[in-house]
Amino acid sequence: MNPDFADLASRLRAEREVLSQAIDHMRTPEGAPRPDLSTQQRALWEASVMRRTVVDERLADLPEHVAAAGGVEQRKDDVDERLGELDAADRRQASAEEAFRQLHATPRVAGRGSRGRDEGFAAFARGEEGHRATFNVDLSEAAEARSLTVGTGSEGGDTAPASFVARLYEHMIETSGVRQAGPTVLTTSGGEDLAVPKTTGHGTAAIVSEGATIGEDDPEFDTVTLGSFKYGSLIKVTNELLTDTSVDLVGYLARSFGRAVGNLSGEHFVSGSGSGEPEGLLGASTLGVTAAATDTVTADEVIDMFFTVIPEYRGRGTWLMTDSMWAKIRKLKDADDNYLVGPIADGGVLRLLGRPVVIDPYVDEPAADAKTILFGDFSAYYIRQVSGLRFERSDDVGFDTDTVWFRVLHRLDGRLVDGSGAIKHLAQAAA
Repeated sequence: MNPDFADLASRLRAEREVLSQAIDHMRTPEGAPRPDLSTQQRALWEASVMRRTVVDERLADLPEHVAAAGGVEQRKDDVDERLGELDAADRRQASAEEAFRQLHATPRVAGRGSRGRDEGFAAFARGEEGHRATFNVDLSEAAEARSLTVGTGSEGGDTAPASFVARLYEHMIETSGVRQAGPTVLTTSGGEDLAVPKTTGHGTAAIVSEGATIGEDDPEFDTVTLGSFKYGSLIKVTNELLTDTSVDLVGYLARSFGRAVGNLSGEHFVSGSGSGEPEGLLGASTLGVTAAATDTVTADEVIDMFFTVIPEYRGRGTWLMTDSMWAKIRKLKDADDNYLVGPIADGGVLRLLGRPVVIDPYVDEPAADAKTILFGDFSAYYIRQVSGLRFERSDDVGFDTDTVWFRVLHRLDGRLVDGSGAIKHLAQAAA
């Protein structure tokens, strides 16, 4: 076989092997895509299956092309172009495969139970563990640590407070509207850059006549890199508070640290520049509707905004806005002077056009050119957090005031990984 075609065949086989590995990673034993795949992962699975079919067809046709090749030089440009495509495909697939490997590798650390963890942290906070200056917390246990531990009457009969990890995590969520809206949260053991496939366009189909060639139109993918920006907070506590056993020290520190980290990271998830901090949704989302006014919206504009998001994302959509914008929408009335938004029901859950509303103070307030409403499927926004929170204690800094200083360090990032319109914003008119 001509060396150029032999090299092409080798590269096609290598590409097929990479595609098969990615497909196997995302399929069930029966060959179907795994039901837990996200929208982006399922799109990548479908694209990989289609691409492997194309590679198989080209491998099958290769002997015919070799036999028909009357002039190698005439075919060389085509071969070189194809080799370039294969190199690019190899790089994209390798990056995607590594990303998915890390996505499904959430570290697990054996714990001592919520009561044991809290007692250990409280002992550290009160300085009862010698000169220990650092206490590490694994956030991967946050979900399972939410349950309350109840003792019997002979053991005291009290309901133990939720664990420090769970309470800290809950305070981080309650101060961030984006976290409440259902983003995809990835917890990794290390802080190295994590490349995640980003959807920039979906594949399309076409009607072809009998015997005609079916054209290629693969979904468009890029990659987005999730880093790990370090967030830190300092809290000063008096020794009287530390030694007062009637004070819920664990709860106090969990609330203080959780709100401090949650407030700043929550602001960045909405308005961050993406340079030296997470990428905010105001800058990363797609324009849905431009309002006619500079400081309010009409009912028609809200409805138009709802339908700018395609059904796949709209059915899982969440609204994000400030209190002032929500108040304006709540006051909208129809021609008969009836409020368009009904009374708050469902246990106080805010809803607009059947979808939940989350209030976030970091979305723009109504003003000229402001982006005042976000709507869409927030699972397309990825929050990457490194599992370990590091707490450090210093008795030296506040020696002259009889205080102890605590510092928390946490590494986070956030990026929108679906640029095809999963989340859109409403912009006010220019001045």
